[in-house]
Amino acid sequence: MSRSLWSKTLAAAAAVFAVLLLVANASPQGQEHKAQMMTDMKQTSESKKLETHVKAVKSKAGKEGYACCIRPTCEWCAVHMGPCMCHHGVETGMGPCRECHGGWEAGQGEVTGKTKEDVRNMPVMKM
Repeated sequence: MSRSLWSKTLAAAAAVFAVLLLVANASPQGQEHKAQMMTDMKQTSESKKLETHVKAVKSKAGKEGYACCIRPTCEWCAVHMGPCMCHHGVETGMGPCRECHGGWEAGQGEVTGKTKEDVRNMPVMKM
């Protein structure tokens, strides 16, 4: 086989492979495969224990005042401080924790009269 013919054959094979790859990724079966992969990802036992502990800390702090400014509530304050004071921080202009700051950017803010732009200009609490 001549070098020119070999190059053309190899180029054609690569093109066919690329098209098949694009079709597989764009097809419903490709999307179903990706969705199944996400479903198959299981939470580890260590992560489940941590999640349970964080929920317990937030629940206990909630009785005493877990005053978060986003919904769902942040976990950063629970892990690093116990209680959350971000609602008060946003109300007074002192600012929220870093997770709540991101939550406002994602549209999860829950303080009446405050907007994403208001919080964007507030400092992130130093803890």
